[in-house]
Amino acid sequence: MSKCILGIDIGTTNVKSVLFALDGSILIQESAEYPTFFPEAGWAEQDAEQWWEATVETISRITTNLQINKYEIAAIGVSSQAPTVLPLDIKGNPLRNALIWMDRRSEKECDFLRQKIGEVKIKEITGNRIDPYFAFPKLLWFRENEPHLLNRTHKILQCNGYVNYKLTGCFSIDKAHASLSQIYDKNKNRWSQELCQQLDISPKILPKIYECTDIIGTVTKKAAAITGLSQGIPVIAGTVDGSAAAIEAGVINSGEAVEMTGTSTVLLIASDKWKNNENLIAMYQGFGNHCLIFGAMSSTGACLKWFKDQFGNTEKKVAQKLNLNIFELMDLEASKVEAGAGNLLFLPYMMGERSPIWDSHARGMFIGLTLNTSRKQMIRAILEGTSFALYHNLKEVTKLGLKVNKLKAVGGGSNSDLWLKIKASMLNMPILVPETSTGAPFGDALLAGVGVKLYNNVRDIVRKSIKIKKVIM
Repeated sequence: MSKCILGIDIGTTNVKSVLFALDGSILIQESAEYPTFFPEAGWAEQDAEQWWEATVETISRITTNLQINKYEIAAIGVSSQAPTVLPLDIKGNPLRNALIWMDRRSEKECDFLRQKIGEVKIKEITGNRIDPYFAFPKLLWFRENEPHLLNRTHKILQCNGYVNYKLTGCFSIDKAHASLSQIYDKNKNRWSQELCQQLDISPKILPKIYECTDIIGTVTKKAAAITGLSQGIPVIAGTVDGSAAAIEAGVINSGEAVEMTGTSTVLLIASDKWKNNENLIAMYQGFGNHCLIFGAMSSTGACLKWFKDQFGNTEKKVAQKLNLNIFELMDLEASKVEAGAGNLLFLPYMMGERSPIWDSHARGMFIGLTLNTSRKQMIRAILEGTSFALYHNLKEVTKLGLKVNKLKAVGGGSNSDLWLKIKASMLNMPILVPETSTGAPFGDALLAGVGVKLYNNVRDIVRKSIKIKKVIM
């Protein structure tokens, strides 16, 4: 039987599972969605059981496909949205919904960290600024507001850590996710004893840290019965979705860059070493000590979806008649508007904002509305406002001495030529769109292949796999 590798990404809106041949070609891919809950303004939660149910659904579809019976799955790699706080009891059951990366309820805890530890000290230990985006402030919120659940907590896991637990029975966290926790000591490659002691956090609830390519365990008999996988398949620790997507896009050498737009936008730039910075985020990539510097915008694609959901009834009806995707129709409308959207500005801060302004209280707004403002101008303004947010982050990158001359684009946003043209114009650089883009699952599969020694060099397989479909100037 020919060997293949399974890459799984637990994203913000869905799970995507893709089976790859060893040459990187796609054998079969499946996806399944789940909801996000917003109990209050600035809060964002997901049900971890729905992650697992969606994962089981996608894997089961793959394993029951008769076309893949001639293949043997040699390894599994799982990536996910990050960071997250998911408390589990001693039996591995979730004690509450997970607080996902989008959740910004922990501003008070951030103020506490600044007073108790200080911004400078936190940066010195973790390499990043204090912000509700990271896991540690969320954990402090959990401790202060739900102590009865903290008392029952055995481990705090990330999204992929939970799926890995369900597959293998092992509690774990990969180095990339750990570097976004804000309780990880990047200088000593371990949980920060200093932060745990000063803030009275028991290290026992923090899982063991693994390199992204380390094998943490194998598929259990129980997981095999539920998914249709073979018992004993090695599962690696995995990585953050952005890291896996960057690998898939060939962002490995210093200065190479990709923007990944879906619900949010992440601008990722490879760096051969950790770069301390004020307004961007740093994390380890999926292999060795390679790092990614990235700017994370909270709600770019989500702003378009918001417009569609709230004001898009007309577009929905017309799109159905024309047999178009509604976003294709919105693009068509916006393309009829000249640059500048009729002097209409849009601030894309519908869920506060992460980099580079780091303001949970920032809010989205249209500026310059008149009685003559049209729907298509509003759509164009959203495309331009979110593109300017990308430009804002790239300006921060140049301050670090990283030179970016071209930008790759992946994710759902790369399907819009108009959006890409606006970005290319604002950034004053070409945007390259890969011929095929599965996103994070391909990076997951490569890391898993390295973990089981099917691949020796990530760079070689990436260079052979990437083909550019179009260049937008």
